[in-house]
Amino acid sequence: GRRRRGAAHRHRVRAARVAPVPAADGAFDLVTVFFLHLPPPQRDRVVERAARAVAPGGTFLLAAHDRRNHTEGHHGPKDPAVLYSVEDVVPHLGALEVIRAERVYRRIETDDGPAVMVDAIVRAQRR
Repeated sequence: GRRRRGAAHRHRVRAARVAPVPAADGAFDLVTVFFLHLPPPQRDRVVERAARAVAPGGTFLLAAHDRRNHTEGHHGPKDPAVLYSVEDVVPHLGALEVIRAERVYRRIETDDGPAVMVDAIVRAQRR
């Protein structure tokens, strides 16, 4: 029979380290920042750069351990300075429209039983 082509065949995907990736403003339909824990000055620059790289009609997605994960969650970075809050992210999104920005409590299974991780989730779009 005839084979159907999946999404991977229709879209170009680029994964790379953030710092050295030169990205023109509006270059990508989807820009993600997932669990990239940097000190605030570096984090702010990365979020600003990522937001600028979102094309018109494109989406920005961020997921990272929230500050509350340090006291209420399980696992994650030990240095609270590198943890996020949506209030840290949203001011650096420039002209993007925020669709969702919230703290999420996520259940996980560990060797010691169920636990909770606390994440910051931000979804924004360029109109």
